[in-house]
Amino acid sequence: MKDFSIVFVKESKQFFEMLDFIEVFQEISIDMEADGFYAYKAKPCLWQLCVEDESKKYVFLVDPVLWRGEELLPMQHIFGNDQILKIFHGSEYDFQMIYETYNIIPKNVEDTKIAADLLGCPSPGLDTLLNDFLDIKVNKSKRLQRANWAKRPLTEELVDYAALDVLHLKELREKLINELKEKDRLKWYLEECFIYQNLKPVIQDEITKEHSHKIKGAKKLSKSQLAILETLFETRESICSKKNLASFRLIGNQQLLDIAKNYEGYRDVFPKRMDFKIKKKFIKSIDSMKSSKKPLPVFSPPKKKKYKKGPDHLTKAIREMRLKKSENLNILPGVLLPARILNAIALCNPKNINELKNVTGIRKWQVELLGENILNVIDKV
Repeated sequence: MKDFSIVFVKESKQFFEMLDFIEVFQEISIDMEADGFYAYKAKPCLWQLCVEDESKKYVFLVDPVLWRGEELLPMQHIFGNDQILKIFHGSEYDFQMIYETYNIIPKNVEDTKIAADLLGCPSPGLDTLLNDFLDIKVNKSKRLQRANWAKRPLTEELVDYAALDVLHLKELREKLINELKEKDRLKWYLEECFIYQNLKPVIQDEITKEHSHKIKGAKKLSKSQLAILETLFETRESICSKKNLASFRLIGNQQLLDIAKNYEGYRDVFPKRMDFKIKKKFIKSIDSMKSSKKPLPVFSPPKKKKYKKGPDHLTKAIREMRLKKSENLNILPGVLLPARILNAIALCNPKNINELKNVTGIRKWQVELLGENILNVIDKV
């Protein structure tokens, strides 16, 4: 194993010195740690970057928490540089953070989890892949996974944990690429990565009291109980937003539901350990809601954006074909042909390859691999 060094980057001079150094490399491994387990709205707390030459690996821990310099870390110099390949693993959350924080979608990106999915790896987690492909055993405890990355100073244990997430990504990518070549699936991977890096990340909607309707069991509440649940939910979000506290750390959704169900019969149904001042805020908000005499709410959870489903007879037939093909290829059906694309095919009911190519979302590799099978199934149905 190559030697490696770890360098903390906390100010402008260090950052631009790092940029000058890494720009001579063709590939850079990237990961991020955030404070979503603790903060009301998660933010990046540490960026891990790794480059390597023939003799050594260089890990840079870029620290937004202790950043001294411009108001915001100038990470666009890295994410926007399409000359350097950026290697991630399971980057969906990272991409969301990058877009929300820096208003940029990274270019020239590969994600080793996509490669693992296309290879049919039963467990595509980074720890498992490092063990299976590189014989590197990484034991990450839940305690470290749930660490508060916004706290400073970082312990030596956390520094090592953070470095491990990028230290072997380049080697892992090379192994996965070789496997993809052997199985003639490299073209699939490159197409998926190209499409992935051009998608706008999904940003969470603003949280409102109506989101309380999504809590399991809310549908069974009476209108007056639902009004209490809405008020409890809205009050909790307001308190947590001001305190920058993850909502579940103040009180969980199911506890809010239990309070709403029992509040009218007995007001003191709050957790015994809850701070008295917090409890008073909840009670005051409920009293205010009741005295306002506003119309009671009707159960109506926020609607999820769903794709339109195709005709059952077509979707069933294509699904059966997909299952057989996925078993032969040893790949999950949802990776081979995701449900949204399967439904789009059924809706379009293509009669030839050209029509199939025009189905929204379908990949070139899926048309080449499954095209004739799909058309035969549709023709038989």
